[in-house]
Amino acid sequence: CREKAAWRKGLGRVCMRQVAGRMSPPKSFTAVMEPHRDKRGDPIVWSVGLPTGSVDEITRDTVYINERLIALTKVGQVPRPMVIIDVRSPTFRPPEKALVK
Repeated sequence: CREKAAWRKGLGRVCMRQVAGRMSPPKSFTAVMEPHRDKRGDPIVWSVGLPTGSVDEITRDTVYINERLIALTKVGQVPRPMVIIDVRSPTFRPPEKALVK
């Protein structure tokens, strides 16, 4: 859709350098564990805690992860990553009761 393409273009370049700079010290982050795959051959994503940072930083991190997953997925297939969430991070908290249905 045009609106999505315009939004993505307006975001500009999103690269590992930007994401990696926020991973140290690793209080919370999400990373695609390239080149590792699960038994089905799908990418593995490791998430430590909940995202932290500004709305722009979290948006850019999410766009980077999604674009890496798309790049690792065969044409015509939907990305189906195995996501490992480390809940021991001090930044992790359960979802608020109002959000759980």
